[in-house]
Amino acid sequence: MPGPNHEIEVENVAEAEAAFNELRAQAEGLAAGDVLPFRANASLAYHNVSRGTEAVLARQADLAGKLTTGELEALAAAPKLALAVVFAAGRVSRLSTHPVEGLNDRLARARLLRRVMLRSAEACAEAEVIPAAEVEVIRRGRGLLDTAQDCLALAGLFRRHEGALASKTPVTSQMVVEAAEVGTALVTLIKPANLPPDAAPAAEVAAAAALRDRMWTLLVRRHDDLFKAGAWLWGHAVGDHVPALQSRTRPKK
Repeated sequence: MPGPNHEIEVENVAEAEAAFNELRAQAEGLAAGDVLPFRANASLAYHNVSRGTEAVLARQADLAGKLTTGELEALAAAPKLALAVVFAAGRVSRLSTHPVEGLNDRLARARLLRRVMLRSAEACAEAEVIPAAEVEVIRRGRGLLDTAQDCLALAGLFRRHEGALASKTPVTSQMVVEAAEVGTALVTLIKPANLPPDAAPAAEVAAAAALRDRMWTLLVRRHDDLFKAGAWLWGHAVGDHVPALQSRTRPKK
């Protein structure tokens, strides 16, 4: 089980696909009448679930007697389930006959965020505020997929060293949230050649959408459990620590 400071990042498309394949059978086992339609931003849900899970696990000792070991492990795996939803949603987009909506705008924003955050990180590394080796790893590589992965890595870097970087960088907390969100979206949407796929049969697209809805239903249920655990810990202030799936407010420390 991850420790209190565990950071969950998307390293590559393979990680997202592995989460999807691992949880596919569980999603397919849902009763048809229980499935909820997916009408959400999957990347934002992934980010919020990751933040909420981190907050709850940091206080897991206080949940002793309220949750079993199995229930705690299920909460710890919530980000993996959210990542599976991201992949499932991206899969529907890739199979669609239409190009991914807003892909170019997302890429432009990702490039800007990467440039600003990386330059700031390099300056802070040179001033020995943060480890230079962590920044050097992010600096390597080129290409569209690397840009998406760098946004995720930079979001993780700025979260890990939030205290040390306070008042020393123009990078805002909202930029960190946005970098994680846009990076997560792009990493599952970008093909190696950055080209839209051949049109898939309508039945295949419909099946992919149905599976996406099932994955989303599992995530909504898991988030409900996460929120309940947060309510035991923080009462009415739970939303400050375990954000709603589509919240754009950064949780408080």
